[in-house]
Amino acid sequence: MRKRRRHVSPVNEFCDDALVTVFLFLLDVGRRLCGVGACRYVGTVQPILVDGVNPKDPTQVCGRTPSNRLVFFEGGDELLGCTVHVHCDVSRTWTLTGHRVVETHA
Repeated sequence: MRKRRRHVSPVNEFCDDALVTVFLFLLDVGRRLCGVGACRYVGTVQPILVDGVNPKDPTQVCGRTPSNRLVFFEGGDELLGCTVHVHCDVSRTWTLTGHRVVETHA
């Protein structure tokens, strides 16, 4: 079976440009909406269940908030399986980055 060649016309070129424009717009909207949900965590202290080491940075561990957001922070293997408190500093589309809060009892 032969492939048909697509007829190139000014209308086809316009449609291609319009589709690219719509795609880029929707991609931007999606990125903004995903980031909005994570922004509410910045500046807060969250209990994090540590479940592994950051595959991109072995000096960090990763865990999840109670609402299942992925959080990266400095730590070692001894934290695996523990729940620690983390102050969330940076929000990205899919992850949060923070630092561990040392609990002091008065």
